[in-house]
Amino acid sequence: MMESAFFVLLRRWWPAFAVLSLVIAGLALAAHMFGKGEKAGANKVTVQIQRDHAVAVADARTDERAAVAASSTIATSVAQQTVASAAVTHHIVETLRNAIESVPPATPGDPMPAAPVDRVRDDVNAAIARANRAAAAAPAVAGANPDGAS
Repeated sequence: MMESAFFVLLRRWWPAFAVLSLVIAGLALAAHMFGKGEKAGANKVTVQIQRDHAVAVADARTDERAAVAASSTIATSVAQQTVASAAVTHHIVETLRNAIESVPPATPGDPMPAAPVDRVRDDVNAAIARANRAAAAAPAVAGANPDGAS
């Protein structure tokens, strides 16, 4: 009885077929494990990126809170300075008004005409009234006390 060529070939080369099958199985196993390792590495990198992002967001929020506190401090300081400058302006205007009121009236026959004291006084009084209104409105707008302290 004659054996088929396939069985003759199989009997003669079976060790080579076995080694080739093991090599193919080993390559398949290595590819599978490499794919798992690559996915695990990607997951590790993703987690690290998420952690880094969370730290960056926390830093940004801390900086934002610091900026809010700084701008609030600046706003309070500006409000206090506005009230203080309004008080100084008021004082200067009062001093000018007092100085104008203390000028003696011009005598008749003087070659110099009399200064328009009434008009200047009215202008100064109007300026004082505007400064008073501005000073009264500043604490309500800025949240400062009327005396300039916070």
